Amino acid sequence: ETGIRTELLWEENNVCIARPDHPEIHGSMTIDKFAAARHVSVFYKSQGTGLIDTILEQQGLERKQTILVPHFASVPFLVAASDLIAVVPQGLPNCFNHLRLQVLPVPIEIAPFRLTMAWHERYDNDPAHAWLRDRIREVSSGREGGSE
Repeated sequence: ETGIRTELLWEENNVCIARPDHPEIHGSMTIDKFAAARHVSVFYKSQGTGLIDTILEQQGLERKQTILVPHFASVPFLVAASDLIAVVPQGLPNCFNHLRLQVLPVPIEIAPFRLTMAWHERYDNDPAHAWLRDRIREVSSGREGGSE
C-alpha cells in the first residue's frame, strides 16, 4: 500500500475550444475536423499517448499535437491567438469570456475531467493539514459547475 489518500473534489465534462474566427471551425465540430486540426494538449508527463489519442487511433485517426503544455492556464490564450484547438474542462472557458472562444462538444466520447486532492496518510491527523484540506474542499464545493 502506498499510504496515499485521495478525495474527488469535482468532476465535469470536457469541451472543445477554438478561436471565434477559426478558418475551419464555425460553430460545430466533426470528428474529422477534430482530428485534422492542430491541438494544444495538456500533459503532465513527457512520454506516452493520452486518452484522446488512444480513442482516435481506435477509429483510424490521429491527433496533430502541436503544442504540449503542463497545465490548463495558458491553453485559452494559445487557442485565442492561433488556429489551434483544445479539449478542456467545461468550466475553464467561463473564466476567459473576454476571449470569446467557440465552445463546442467534443466529437468523441471521453471520460469527464476529475480533480482529485491527494495527501499521504501520515498527515491525516495533522491539524494544519486537515485545516488546509477543509479550505480546499470549501473552495471546490463553492465553484460554479462543480459536482455536488
